[in-house]
Amino acid sequence: MFQQDLAAIKQGVYKLPWDMTTISHRQYNPLFVLSKSAQFVAEGIATLNRRMSEGSADNWFQSNLYPKYYADNTFHYQSDGWMSDRSASVYEFSTETLFFGRQDAMQRSALLPLSQHIREHGLDPGSMRVMEACCGTGRFHTFLKDNFPSMSTICADLSPFYLARARANVAYWKSQRAPALDLGGMDGTGTEFM
Repeated sequence: MFQQDLAAIKQGVYKLPWDMTTISHRQYNPLFVLSKSAQFVAEGIATLNRRMSEGSADNWFQSNLYPKYYADNTFHYQSDGWMSDRSASVYEFSTETLFFGRQDAMQRSALLPLSQHIREHGLDPGSMRVMEACCGTGRFHTFLKDNFPSMSTICADLSPFYLARARANVAYWKSQRAPALDLGGMDGTGTEFM
């Protein structure tokens, strides 16, 4: 996965990850990393306890309008399923750990067909509109926006908590990488959230 990611970067298919080249990024702050690590450990212990005890998978959220795994904890046994700020807060660190540091590289591989389509058809990314369904916390969306800042985009997710995190992540990307640019939309990121 890392070799494919590096090859795509060297070939100019997409940029080096913005969070690796932005020294002011919060991930370089030891206190931020310690905070996320502590959240991850606490959530990991709670998840393992729930899984081992095979206790109730119910959480506060119940609705027939959502898939079953949104309304219970059986999918990953994470606290509150997908329906809390706490769950959204620990998600990125958890998945990156779960995939041994490959999560971002796996997600960036989705830029390959998009970049190829743009290149082969001579398209202007600024004239395109792309929706990321099931955007989660929007981490991948920051890589999409960094490579195609003028592209009009939509982040969509069923969890309002994850969508709020996506909005914050895209705004954070803009503040770090394109603070002077007005990319459109209500918040200047060129991204709609639904």
